[in-house]
Amino acid sequence: NKEVASNIIILPKGTVEFDDMDKTPYIGRILQPLQNKLKKSDNTLTGRLLYDTTDKKMSELPFGERDRCGLYTLLENDIVQFVIAKDKRDGMMRATQISLLDQSFLKSKEQRQMGIVTKLDNITGGQIKCLSSDQIVSFRFSEVMKDNFEITEGGALEFTLASNSNNGDMPQAIRIKLVSKDNLLNMNGHELRLMGIVERDANDGRSERNGRSNDTSETKQQQTNGTDSLSSSNNRQQEPGLIRYIYDGTESTIQYSSANLSNTSALYCGDKVEFSITSNSKLALNITLIERNRIHGWIAILREGKGFIEQSNTMGSIEPVAFSMNAFTGDNVQVELGDEVEFSLRKISGRLIAENILKVSSTINNFYSVLPTVHRGRVVSPVRMISNDECEILGRIQKITDDGMPGECYTYSITGIKNKRVILLPNDSVTFSVAIGLDYSRRAVNIVLENELRKGKVDTVKGQFGFIDFACEENKKIFFHNSEIEAGFELRAGDEVEFYAQYNSKSGKPCASKLRRVNNLQRPDRLITKLKSMNFDENTRQKLVIVRQPRNADEKSKGFTSVRVERAPGVLIKTQN
Repeated sequence: NKEVASNIIILPKGTVEFDDMDKTPYIGRILQPLQNKLKKSDNTLTGRLLYDTTDKKMSELPFGERDRCGLYTLLENDIVQFVIAKDKRDGMMRATQISLLDQSFLKSKEQRQMGIVTKLDNITGGQIKCLSSDQIVSFRFSEVMKDNFEITEGGALEFTLASNSNNGDMPQAIRIKLVSKDNLLNMNGHELRLMGIVERDANDGRSERNGRSNDTSETKQQQTNGTDSLSSSNNRQQEPGLIRYIYDGTESTIQYSSANLSNTSALYCGDKVEFSITSNSKLALNITLIERNRIHGWIAILREGKGFIEQSNTMGSIEPVAFSMNAFTGDNVQVELGDEVEFSLRKISGRLIAENILKVSSTINNFYSVLPTVHRGRVVSPVRMISNDECEILGRIQKITDDGMPGECYTYSITGIKNKRVILLPNDSVTFSVAIGLDYSRRAVNIVLENELRKGKVDTVKGQFGFIDFACEENKKIFFHNSEIEAGFELRAGDEVEFYAQYNSKSGKPCASKLRRVNNLQRPDRLITKLKSMNFDENTRQKLVIVRQPRNADEKSKGFTSVRVERAPGVLIKTQN
């Protein structure tokens, strides 16, 4: 028989008001702060404040949780501003719209601290590093005293330390205010401690590579790469680094030199750092590495000790990262296409360069979930190398529907190809599956070329190797070695051949393997049968054996080099020893 409400309709805000508000602002002092351990459902007015009435008499008013302008902590003797509300139902008066005044900090003995935000949680709060003691304390967004500014990592804050009874009396920051850069410089001895992200590393040749000194590393790179931009130390000696940071809602940058690094020999793009700025210096000082930015990726293109890496933390149209085998940590590191690596990032002359590369175990299955259906499709644009400084590490495959019509296009990378040495070309027919990424993006995986056998015409033969007219990546010809010719045929310019186009396991360059000549120039079967019936000597029963087929006249062949002698049909000429 319990009564319940039904047909509930939400009325516009302000339709029903329980209080009569006196808009006159009053100034008062907190006598009794709110109790922290009240339940959310408890609406008891536990707070008390004292103020001067209009007739110059001191009077007390209660207040509750909902009567504050913010959720930050109010302490005893705080000076606040408020208005008076009178409940229409019982005539009870209370203080509401309570806000803390800045003069409260001037008159009280409250010890205010300065600190830098070192970590943020988008939901609850974060951590602050105290400038006076390097102590790390937590804070909650509810303790921020104003709602009209945004807290960012590296931002400077003013706060009060208090013990948190809900967390073992650990210190926490309360009553948080944002401090302007100028004020903090003045209060902290004209030095401001901030946090930022390295946008461009200092290319001054001081960094160590692969555990060796910079001089040894750069000498090795210059011997290997000549004047390649990866090792152009002369250009790097005059270029400072750049740190990007946000302060007081404004994004700014500041230059730095490796001479000002305190706990590391080098910084890379994306590294999180803490640094100091002063009113009379244009460079970041006393730079401390907070967190190294290590990026995962996969070897997408490999050519003679250099290549490009696909980053794992970006999707869609991404910028490839150039690398050199000299940048790998350790000796005699063997890498293949599709191998997963971890590296630091540099930006040199506008190019992304991988440094301190480490080969790691594969985690590709953690990024995608493969759907079971197998589709047919065609390659629209392949993964390919365009030049030494340019490549396309993402290709596209178009799905072919059951009725043969073109369908949706999917991107793919080297990680999606089953045989990573096979070369995919535009309009190649393939089978593939679709994988769903963590961000619900789709791409083609488990890609298999339906017909790997290619056809072409021999362009030139030079001793033990040659070239076939076959457009592949940036070249119009593909290399082959005589050891890859099947059945021991001798290839000549103009021969039509079948072969498999793959990336060489050593150099990484496109090459032809398992070559088979299509026009093998054998005589017709009827002529071969006739020769067998004619080439017998009735007396000796010796048989004429064809050692080599004669060559066609259109191939400009000299034919047999031995002197030809006339003979009667069916009569053998004995070989002179």
